[in-house]
Amino acid sequence: MPGGDTLISVFHLRNYKTKNLAGLTRAMRALAAGGEGTMLQIIGVGSPSDIAACQALVGTAPNIGLAGPGPAAGKKPLRS
Repeated sequence: MPGGDTLISVFHLRNYKTKNLAGLTRAMRALAAGGEGTMLQIIGVGSPSDIAACQALVGTAPNIGLAGPGPAAGKKPLRS
């Protein structure tokens, strides 16, 4: 992908349904299964329940990271 291989989405994690995080996760898993090196970095804040819901959707997807202040920080840091 010209210019980089990381998609970045910034939103308050309470809006994960509106942002279709479930669909994004399915798409990113399909890309990973097909050997694509594309990453999705989600940057946001939220309540502990918002964070838990997002982490549950993302699960162990190898190409999705959550970053932001609080408990979500450090799950998968931004790559340089």
